[in-house]
Amino acid sequence: GGSTFASSRLAQLISSTRDFASEEDSSKQEPTVHVVHYRCDACDTRISGKRWRCVDEECDDFDLCDTCHSECTERDFHLTTHKSQHKMEMFPAQESSNASPAFA
Repeated sequence: GGSTFASSRLAQLISSTRDFASEEDSSKQEPTVHVVHYRCDACDTRISGKRWRCVDEECDDFDLCDTCHSECTERDFHLTTHKSQHKMEMFPAQESSNASPAFA
């Protein structure tokens, strides 16, 4: 009797300790990070430096690279709802990492 119960209880404790340890190890893993790569709506290239985003409600999703933000004129936007007088917000360059890319 009693030794079988003790052995069984010891096996349960070891098993639950292993489960707890594996849960603890998995919680220490780095979260998956997805880096979004933006494209310039004027020159259609991937934005690698500063990104300028139009915050005007007329523009749903309009981004410019730093070069186009500096050099483009109203006529460059004739196929879009963007106007040169719209307010633009600057976002700094994204840090490169080993994250998986996604495009916007």
